[in-house]
Amino acid sequence: ITMNSDGIIFETIDDNSINGRAETFIDIKLDINESIVFGANSKFIRDGLSVIEGDEFYFGFNDEKHPFTIWRDNSKIIIMPIDLGDN
Repeated sequence: ITMNSDGIIFETIDDNSINGRAETFIDIKLDINESIVFGANSKFIRDGLSVIEGDEFYFGFNDEKHPFTIWRDNSKIIIMPIDLGDN
């Protein structure tokens, strides 16, 4: 996941698949000066989003090395990051 002032890029890389790469861009203006890059298992994100009803949710994080949350109403999912090494 890459966040910058122009939006958020969700990039999936799967070395075990013929279609080993997918990318989604969310066009949103963010009030940040530097890009923030962190990794997570996309299955955990998909599973978390599947229990949230509706089209909107909240995404919270402190930094790329700590767990982040996805929540809406009474549903809250905590996702552990993956160490990407040297991005």
